[in-house]
Amino acid sequence: MRKKISSNKMKIALLLTILAFSANAFTQINPPPSGLRHSSPVQLKKVHGQTNPATDRSLIPIYDSIYQWQWDTLTQDWQNNYRTIDMVYDSRHNLIHEIVQTHTGNVWVNFSQCSATYDGNDNQTSQTEQSWNGSTWENSSKYTATYDLSNNRINDVGQVWSNNAWENSWRYAYTYDPGNNLASDTGQIWSGSAWENSALGVYTYDAGNNLTNGLSMNWNGTSWENSWQYLYTYDPGNNQTGYLAQNWTGTSWENSLQCTYTYDVNNNRTSGIFVSWNGSAWVNSWQFTDTYDGSNNLVNELNQSWNDSAWINSSENSYTYDSNNFTLTGSFIQWDNTGTVVISGDSTFYYFHTIVGIDDLAAPDDGIAVYPNPNNGKFTISGNRAIEGAEVFNAQGVRVSTGDNTIRQDHPSNGKASVQMDLSSCSTGIYVICVFSGTTLAKRKIIIEN
Repeated sequence: MRKKISSNKMKIALLLTILAFSANAFTQINPPPSGLRHSSPVQLKKVHGQTNPATDRSLIPIYDSIYQWQWDTLTQDWQNNYRTIDMVYDSRHNLIHEIVQTHTGNVWVNFSQCSATYDGNDNQTSQTEQSWNGSTWENSSKYTATYDLSNNRINDVGQVWSNNAWENSWRYAYTYDPGNNLASDTGQIWSGSAWENSALGVYTYDAGNNLTNGLSMNWNGTSWENSWQYLYTYDPGNNQTGYLAQNWTGTSWENSLQCTYTYDVNNNRTSGIFVSWNGSAWVNSWQFTDTYDGSNNLVNELNQSWNDSAWINSSENSYTYDSNNFTLTGSFIQWDNTGTVVISGDSTFYYFHTIVGIDDLAAPDDGIAVYPNPNNGKFTISGNRAIEGAEVFNAQGVRVSTGDNTIRQDHPSNGKASVQMDLSSCSTGIYVICVFSGTTLAKRKIIIEN
């Protein structure tokens, strides 16, 4: 099965910025994405189940590869841009590895690869990105995170690879209120020898756990100074009806931006209009209009900007869906400042297969587990019955090792057996393991890292 969707990409950058509270932004063409952009299907289902009952379904998509095109304004045609391949998942179907390649016009060449780890609650605990130097992979950036017992992220750290070692770049610390709402986030940057304060966000909520105020502050070297604040309003159905953004002048808050949202009877947001403060009055800035199908899936989003006298088209996203409400097609286009000439666009095909829902993801049907994964070449294969052999193949299909002589028949009370494998002499990369247990042949992918 294949899935096509507009990219709406934002490159992950190791920079601290003031938090952006606006929910909508204009889409633009970017270079190939950095890092794992595709959340674990398990995580996606958790989020979707909370926000849209229509997506709380028994099937969820597992991405196999992703191909992205961009619009060439000279040839007026779609051209290959980049693709994501070698997407590998752990036993909980969390995405743990992928490779991004760019298209030169004739061939695909490596661009970046990314690996991730997760805890037992499917929270992402690390992400490591490497870039291709033309002949081999080089470390680029690294991200680690920890969580509390409520699965709230309490801190994360970003590092960059420099002089053959990881160097600190940024970090955030998070606090939460009794309702597990984010209460504050404190950002710091690494000076080369110590952590220095950079940005602070403080958030308050109403009785319905709706965010009512977001305050952003910057560090002036000795204390925190106000920077921006966002004041939110809601209707009786807890739909956000708008917000007011204000910036700090040094002595008082000054209006900057204001938006108003509308909703249909199904609580789908159908429009938003943004006005900016010119010093004495509110003036139109931009607006969006969203439409939905009978299953409450977003099918079109039109963004328009104000040219001092009328609204003109700025960008548009369109989507279609299958019977399971999975996105099948999508396209993005952007117009010039007249709103009549298309100057850019992109489109992405997602190739995927479906799996059962999160409640059924705990263990594969064949009872075979491989851990740790990724690993340094040393790992264990275990099963719920005696394992008779294991073979390992590289990405080219060449057998590199067998586990027949390393089988350790534990025969514990539950009948499990395990195989200890040592491929530390093999190069880094993706391998396929064939595990023989009785009449069962199970296959697993593993990643060997340095």
